[in-house]
Amino acid sequence: MDRNLLLRENCIQLLRSGSSPRTIATTGLSMHPLIRMGSTLTFLPAAADRAIADGDIVLFERAETLVAHRIVGRFHHNGSLWLREKGDNTFLPGSFPADSLIGRVIKIEHNGHILDLNALHPRITARLIGIYWSVLFALLRFVVVFKRILFGASKTPRLRLYVLNTVKFFSRLPNRFTRP
Repeated sequence: MDRNLLLRENCIQLLRSGSSPRTIATTGLSMHPLIRMGSTLTFLPAAADRAIADGDIVLFERAETLVAHRIVGRFHHNGSLWLREKGDNTFLPGSFPADSLIGRVIKIEHNGHILDLNALHPRITARLIGIYWSVLFALLRFVVVFKRILFGASKTPRLRLYVLNTVKFFSRLPNRFTRP
């Protein structure tokens, strides 16, 4: 096995294990404006925190990268649990196996400002955003199924354009509530 790969896997195992909070610096804009470039995230390792709910911001591994995104649903695939995630500043959701989960973000620090995600207001806001996305994605899945029933395999470019514009509009709404 490649030595760098082994080292990376060992580091990720250390991040996942234990019960004390850990910190990590951020790069990227997928959770902007809530998590800004250069913010410091404090997270509880997955081994110590099994209370992850829709709306929580989690840290997970994807393609040799650590990602912090919001949980917007869960589903089972081939007998294993998968989590649906979405960055607040991204267009569409993604998913990852629960085995890739590293921990739940509990605090965001940027330029001396601290946002405690365990406080009442941020917890309620996170739950509402999680429910919002879960309902929206369920509605979009319904529209896709309904389109297939009505139109079969024929292309309906106008309907696709309407759905994409609707998703773009609804993608911007939660950002109004997540500005620090």
